[in-house]
Amino acid sequence: MFRYSRENNLFNHYLNRIIKSPDGNSLLLCSGFWEEGTYDNGFKQDPFYLSTTELLDSIKEGCEGGKVITVGPGRSTYNNKEQKRWMESYKAFVEMLRCEDKKFKEQKRKGFEIESYIPRAGKEHWHAKIAIRLRGDKPIIALIGSSNLTRRAYEDQSAYDDYNWNHESDALIFLSSSRLKEYFDPSKRRIQPGDPIYLTLDPEMSQPSEEEQMDYLYKAIKSKLGDFESI
Repeated sequence: MFRYSRENNLFNHYLNRIIKSPDGNSLLLCSGFWEEGTYDNGFKQDPFYLSTTELLDSIKEGCEGGKVITVGPGRSTYNNKEQKRWMESYKAFVEMLRCEDKKFKEQKRKGFEIESYIPRAGKEHWHAKIAIRLRGDKPIIALIGSSNLTRRAYEDQSAYDDYNWNHESDALIFLSSSRLKEYFDPSKRRIQPGDPIYLTLDPEMSQPSEEEQMDYLYKAIKSKLGDFESI
């Protein structure tokens, strides 16, 4: 899927659809940059808070009783002012998640387990943008980007000028099940140029299935988390 205009933000649409999918209860969310107010983006705008968007509500709705794993936000060595702001921004969003979990538990609700990671200094440079919807520990849907969790990439129907958004391209993968096919049925929304192209793997080609690809991706990320720092 390709974002070709400010209004046509399919990353925003599908990320929230994935998180709220009735099939699944947990989420792995990775981004190279997370924008949660503390980052001064240099625009003549109010700060952007990711936690005030639909994303936080989607996590609360789709992950209650499950787990949220976050990974970010980029370079492992933050040795200048701008890089440190990105780290502060990511940590601020994680803190908002923990506050919402605490509110759930105060209301005698299940809440959600939170695991958050950053690269250890001097060892890694994380820039992957990946969201995986999980049923327990099993991947069922994945969104793989270019899109970071920033105003330019995530914000929908921006009120700002046309230069303050990014052209992005993202890929959606999901298990071949009737339930998920119905959930992502393209006939339920008007299809535009640049919208997702719905493809089915050719069974005659020797290649991993959607399930195998997502399993590999999830296991590869989890294997890296042992080298990362938990925050």
